[in-house]
Amino acid sequence: MIAVPYENDDRFMIGLSDGTLLIGSFDEDLRCQFDVARYGAGLVRIEKGGAVIEWRGIEWAAVSAYDPNVAKPTVPLPMPLFPDL
Repeated sequence: MIAVPYENDDRFMIGLSDGTLLIGSFDEDLRCQFDVARYGAGLVRIEKGGAVIEWRGIEWAAVSAYDPNVAKPTVPLPMPLFPDL
């Protein structure tokens, strides 16, 4: 069991060592639902009430409150090749 940080939002994030970033949320009956924000090296299978990551071994997991800046990063503008020309 993992303690989930709670703020005014019922969403949370789980980052895994293979690069996968999951967004979890709770419904009215406190059942957990997951969505994939970023796919990592492992294969992700979302099941009822959970997420299964098929990978050689997850070394660590980090749980945090939801942050839209992490879940959907902005795309930087392309740099000009020759700005002075």
